Amino acid sequence: HLSHYHRKTDRPHFTDKNPANWRYAGLIHTILPNARIIDARRDPLDCCFANLRQHYQWGVNFSYGQTEVAGQYREYLRLMRHFDVLVAPSHQEPFGTVISEAMAVGTPVVATRVGGLAEIVDDGVTGLLVEPGEPDALAAAVLEVLGRRDAMSAAARQAARRFGADAYADRVEALIRP
Repeated sequence: HLSHYHRKTDRPHFTDKNPANWRYAGLIHTILPNARIIDARRDPLDCCFANLRQHYQWGVNFSYGQTEVAGQYREYLRLMRHFDVLVAPSHQEPFGTVISEAMAVGTPVVATRVGGLAEIVDDGVTGLLVEPGEPDALAAAVLEVLGRRDAMSAAARQAARRFGADAYADRVEALIRP
């Protein structure tokens, strides 16, 4: 979407929104090693529900039942640890589960400064925050994160521990302990 309206180059590009095509990211990278693959997605429940209710052509069997949708999403998360950066160009977002998932596997984030995203991303440390509706700033932030990926990846993985089950249990215990 963004690339069509805000491109400043004549270089070839392709936008594909088929939810099953994440499986081909490795193949695309092998065939086109200089290609940039950008993953922009919504909250997991939104993604899974949208896929469950969407009527795809015959053969996209992961969209026909809750178990299949959940399995597809689990596999997607396993692949995400190999991504260079997660882009979350939201206009509103209460928490940002997808961001905490990406950070947990060491994927730095470029997100918009909306809702709970600004509380999750430590701007300049675990990723970068930009104002919503500014595609040029979003693109510049992606390039900056790619240039600092190693440091931001380690910081993101460390910071995401606060969202893990053990950290959550510790916080709950501290609240109920006399």
